[in-house]
Amino acid sequence: MREGFRNGLWAGVVLLGLGATPAQAKKSLLKPVFQAGQIYRFASTTEVTMRLPTEPGAETTERRVTMEQIARLEVRTGTIEGEVEITASTEALKVHISGGGETLAFDSTDKTTPPTPLGAHFAAAEHRRLRLLLGADGKVRRAEEFGDAAPVSVIAGLPQFGPDELKQIILSAVAPFSTDAVEEGDRWKLKGRRSLGDLGEMDFNLSYRFADTAFDEGEKCAVVTFTGGLTGDLAVGGEAPATPEEKTPPAKGPNLGITSQKIEGRLHFDLKHRVVRTSEQTVALTVQTPDSSRPDGKMPLQVEQKLTLKLLSLEPFEPAS
Repeated sequence: MREGFRNGLWAGVVLLGLGATPAQAKKSLLKPVFQAGQIYRFASTTEVTMRLPTEPGAETTERRVTMEQIARLEVRTGTIEGEVEITASTEALKVHISGGGETLAFDSTDKTTPPTPLGAHFAAAEHRRLRLLLGADGKVRRAEEFGDAAPVSVIAGLPQFGPDELKQIILSAVAPFSTDAVEEGDRWKLKGRRSLGDLGEMDFNLSYRFADTAFDEGEKCAVVTFTGGLTGDLAVGGEAPATPEEKTPPAKGPNLGITSQKIEGRLHFDLKHRVVRTSEQTVALTVQTPDSSRPDGKMPLQVEQKLTLKLLSLEPFEPAS
């Protein structure tokens, strides 16, 4: 499989979080809210395992990617009533990649290790920030990146992390997931389409259940479980990103056909602060990648993705005047 395909696949799979969001103890429309004047810190972990097909009788080739990210979200009041402006940054990033008998690791908190090409590749996540303007309906009104210039990727085929992942954390924590008021014991379904930016869009079909209430970090939370599936096509990028001298974006390649075999998860929604305290999600996927050597022109890959999100802290702050 070409490096470009692998890079596009990793990027697409990492961005597939469907936004497990909250539920309230009393019957009501489930809608989380970011409170202006607060700093939210989330820990997000993504684990991706890819199993590559081999010749009959041969051992299955397995590749694994694990990313641990701590995100800081500063929330300010927008210019229009009901709007909030969120400034997001990455406080820490750990990446572990294994496969083919090789292992690569990066830890932004380790300041004792001399600079390496791998470190330069992932350092972009620490340099770039994201500013989002959210309307009262939870939809993005404006999004912009800012900060120091991101280092050029020096290792083709490796995933990159930064503003896209910050945006996914924000949207997965703020998007309402019920169209009708619900209460404990209720079940409901949602169908829709989730945008994954330049990669494309995915259709999702999820079944939810307001299962119970529980205490998490001393706060009463609604416990919501969900299962379902997703389908769609994601665009594959070129063999490598363009350099600043080339000033040409990577060429678009064929699409990756994706079908989920299973999506299941569980979350705790803080009823008082209206925020997701913890969320766990597992996705099993079959990804059809282009392969001209096969009769049907496709190679199926089995991919399993585990996503966890945890609220580390929620503290007030005084915005600079």
